[in-house]
Amino acid sequence: MDTQERIIEIIDTDYNAFDIDVNNDTTFEELGLDSLDAVELLMDIESAFDIDISDDEFDKLLCVNDVIECVEKHS
Repeated sequence: MDTQERIIEIIDTDYNAFDIDVNNDTTFEELGLDSLDAVELLMDIESAFDIDISDDEFDKLLCVNDVIECVEKHS
């Protein structure tokens, strides 16, 4: 499973409250994530990929593609 598939699976399984079709362009807003949900998602992704994402980086993540690029940068 590649990075994109793994991230989308995490989001779809635990954070897709609206059951939308998650893709690279899906935003956290479209998923209905509040700030606490977004922090929990970040912790799940950090754990799944064994990486650390700084708060400054996290603040710049707006959509799934941003998360994918960030994870790939740290891997």
